[in-house]
Formats: sequence, structure tokens, C-alpha cells
Amino acid sequence: MASHGIPVDQHAIRYCDGFTEECGVRAARDLLDAEPGITAVVAGNDLIALGCYQALSERGLRCPMDVSVVGFNDMPFVDKQRPALTTVRIPHYDLGVESARMLLERIGHPDAPAKQVVLPIQVMERESVAPPRI
Repeated sequence: MASHGIPVDQHAIRYCDGFTEECGVRAARDLLDAEPGITAVVAGNDLIALGCYQALSERGLRCPMDVSVVGFNDMPFVDKQRPALTTVRIPHYDLGVESARMLLERIGHPDAPAKQVVLPIQVMERESVAPPRI
């Protein structure tokens, strides 16, 4: 957000004690209590995002008309939810291949400098996001 000139409100950041739907419900309830005018949630994974759906529904809020929700991982069936979840798809296979390659390289050359590899991601835009309200 900072690199795009968008201020980061540290009060709007909530931490989950797990990566489950139940944790997402609790974190979203807490966020909605603290920031009732919030218009978007970016969750740490898809299960947390689905928990946000429940918390929004409990408050009579609609996704995405009132609050947009984005997940992370593109797990199976999130496209079947209503609304279909917008999420970030990561290249699981490539991640495994690259990790194994780097591990074997480290075993063969334990003193070599650490490497950083960036793999491409893909935003799977579906029905759970709306344009920002101005």
C-alpha cells in the first residue's frame, strides 16, 4: 500500500490466531467493531476470507456491495461460494520444484550465499470485490 501512496492504518490490521474459517469470523467481528465503516478486507488465506463472509452476514452487510473481500491461495471451491471469492493464486507446483532445487543446491554448496526467488502470482478476480466508494 505504501508503494502506491495509500496510507496504512495500523488500527485496521487484525491478526488471526489460526488460518481457519472460525478465526476469520472472530477477526472480522473484531475489525467491524473497531472500524464500522471498513469497505474492504484482505485476508491471509481463503478460509479466513470465508469466515469474513459469515461475520458480514451477521451484521447485515453484503459482499461486495458493502465490503469487498479478498483471500489468498485460490483453494478448491472458493469459486463456488456466493459471491465467488476473489483470491490470489500462487504457483504451488513451481514453489515445490524451486524449493527442492534450492535445498539440493544448499546441500551441495552450504557456504553459498542465500538466494531469493520470486515466483509469479495471479489475482483471480471474481464476485467478492467492488470498485472503491469515493
